[in-house]
Amino acid sequence: RASWLSIGIEITLLAGFLILKRKTLSQWISWDKTKTLASIFAFLLFIVLINFNTQGLDLFSHTVSNVIGSAENSAEARFKIWVVAIDMIKTSPIFGTGLGSWFYQSDIIGAYGISTADKAHNDLLQLGVELGLTGLLLFVGSVIMTLIGLFNIVKLDNKIHAWFYYLMWAAIGGSFVQMQLSFPYQLIMPSLLFGLYLGMIAQRSEKFIEPIKIIPIQAANTYQTAMKSLVVTVMAVIVVIYANWIVMYAQLSDTSEITEIGSIISQSHFIPLINKRVSVRLGNQKTKEALLLNQYLLDDFPNYNHAISNHALGLAVNKHYDEALSVLERLERIATPGYRQLTLRMKAEIYINAGKKEKFQQTFDQIVKYSYVQVPRLGQWTLDIYKYYQKYNCTVENKMASILVKQGKIQQARQHIAIINKNKSTCLAAELRQYQQ
Repeated sequence: RASWLSIGIEITLLAGFLILKRKTLSQWISWDKTKTLASIFAFLLFIVLINFNTQGLDLFSHTVSNVIGSAENSAEARFKIWVVAIDMIKTSPIFGTGLGSWFYQSDIIGAYGISTADKAHNDLLQLGVELGLTGLLLFVGSVIMTLIGLFNIVKLDNKIHAWFYYLMWAAIGGSFVQMQLSFPYQLIMPSLLFGLYLGMIAQRSEKFIEPIKIIPIQAANTYQTAMKSLVVTVMAVIVVIYANWIVMYAQLSDTSEITEIGSIISQSHFIPLINKRVSVRLGNQKTKEALLLNQYLLDDFPNYNHAISNHALGLAVNKHYDEALSVLERLERIATPGYRQLTLRMKAEIYINAGKKEKFQQTFDQIVKYSYVQVPRLGQWTLDIYKYYQKYNCTVENKMASILVKQGKIQQARQHIAIINKNKSTCLAAELRQYQQ
C-alpha cells in the first residue's frame, strides 16, 4: 500500500509538471522514436511484473483485493505502533536509545495489543526512537539542503538537465511519502539510491550556489592513501557483513544446515530473521525444525516473549498440551499485557483441542473482557471459537453482538441479543438496543 501511494505521488508530480509546462515541453524534454519504444516496452514489462511475486504468478487483481481487505487491520496496528514510538522518543529525546535498538524494545508494543513489531513502519519515528531529535534534525537538515540544491538546479540549469533533476526530486518525494507508512530507508536499495541522488544533487548544485567560504586543505600523499585505505576497509567490512547474511539465509532455508547456525544465531541482527523463519516453519507444520531453531533463540534470550510463545505453539501442534500450558504460564508471568492477551488466545485453543471444556469457558470469559477482539481479524477468531462456549454470560453475548454489528451482520447479532433477552437480563449494551426485534 505504501509503495503504491508513493508511485501515485510520483505520477501526480510528473503529470502536474507536464501540464504546467505543456506549451514549452520541447525545451525541457528531448524525445525521439527510440524513447517512445523504450517507454512502451517499460510499461508492458511493468504490467507483466506486477502479476508475479516471489512464489510465481499472482494476479494483480488478487493482490489489490488482499490489500484492500487488510487495510483496516494494518492501519489500526500501525497507529498503535506509532503511539508506542512517540512514547519511546519521550523517554530518550535527545540522542535516542541507539541505532538498531527498536527491535529490542518492541515487546513494549504488547501493552497496546500487538504481539511484536520489528519495524515502526515509519522511518522518521524509528529514527527518532533510535537517534533522538539529534538524528531527526540531521536528517531534516540534509533534506532541506537537498531541496535548496534541487530548486537552484531546476531554476538555473539548462532545461534538459533541469528535467532530469526534477524526475529525481519526484522519486525522492515519493520515497519520503512512503517512509511515513513503511520503512524504505531500512532497505539496501532505497538507501543506496538516496545516497547516490544526494551526491549527484550536491555536485550539480555547486555550479549555481556560491560557497559561503572556501577553506583550502592540503593533504599529504600519506594522508590521502590512509583515507582511501579506510574507505576500502569499510566497504570490505560491509561486503563481509552482507555475505554473512546471505549465508545465514541459505542455512535457514536448508534444514540440513540448521544445527550449524548456533555459533552465529546470537548475533543480534539475525534475531528478526530467525524469528520469522520459525513462524514460517510452524505455519508449514515443520514443528521439529521450528522448535530446534527457536531453542537457539531461547538459549541466548530466555525471556524473549515471541520465542516463548512460538515454543508453546510448537508444543501444542505436537499435542504436548500440558507442556505448552506450562510454557504459557511462564510467559504470563513475564510478558507485557499484549502478550498476555496472546497467551489467553493460545490457551483457549489448547483447551479446545484437549477437550477441557470448563477451562476453555473460563479462559473465554477472560478473552472477551479485552476490547482488542473488536479488531476485525481477532474479532472473527473470537466468533469462530464461540461455538465451543456452552454457558450463558451477558458480557460474552454483548461482545459477540458488537463484533457482528461491526461486521454488518445484523441478523446474526440479533441472535445474541435474543439470548440476553431470553435470560431476562437487563445488561444489554445501550448501543445494541436499536437492533432488537
